Amino acid sequence: MRVVDGILSVAVLIQAIAISKMIGRKQKIHIQSGTAKGYLFDTNVIMDGRMSALYETGLMQGSVIIHEAVLKELHILADGKDALKRERARNGLAQCESMKQLAGFHFSVVSSQETDKKTDDILVEYATKQGCLLITNDAALAELGRIHNVQVLTMHTLEQVLKPKYYPGDQIELKIVRMGDTSRQGIAYLEDGTMVVVEQCRKSDVHTVLDTIATHYVSTNTGRILFARKISR
Repeated sequence: MRVVDGILSVAVLIQAIAISKMIGRKQKIHIQSGTAKGYLFDTNVIMDGRMSALYETGLMQGSVIIHEAVLKELHILADGKDALKRERARNGLAQCESMKQLAGFHFSVVSSQETDKKTDDILVEYATKQGCLLITNDAALAELGRIHNVQVLTMHTLEQVLKPKYYPGDQIELKIVRMGDTSRQGIAYLEDGTMVVVEQCRKSDVHTVLDTIATHYVSTNTGRILFARKISR
């Protein structure tokens, strides 16, 4: 299966946006399966490898479900001729084994009678019947899941939600709310609550909207701070 962009259900997107805001405040958070009865992993997500890392951090909580059709695909790829896919599949199988060893973690392998169907169809049918949250990076599978009212999450969409909104060099319009502790530093905030320290500000800039350019981020005990520079007109 190709690792491509997917979709994210509205409910999960709202939850992910809330997560990104809480990350900036360094709160203890979890991605929970909510009303879904566990996370059903697609083959490409296991081969991707990052999902295991998320579980190791404790960020995600809930049962992980691996269908035997997915394991079969992994074993076929692990014994295949394509060196890259073979290595990634073997690494995916190893990560499945490591997830089984995590304390307080529920990992299960399930099966079904529809062995003659395609893996995508098997996963959607299982997720529909069991109420699982399907995790995939395959756009076609994600679309198929959406058609059948399956809640779908993709690593790509999660990345897009959690990544910084601005990068060094980006121009931003910011309203200065007060002066900082250091001379000629103004304080502003992004929509998600991230504090921005704007260099080259004056007291007369307070309560005005300035054109600024992002320079760098600094991590602190209370979260990340974005530094920016006022663009002189």
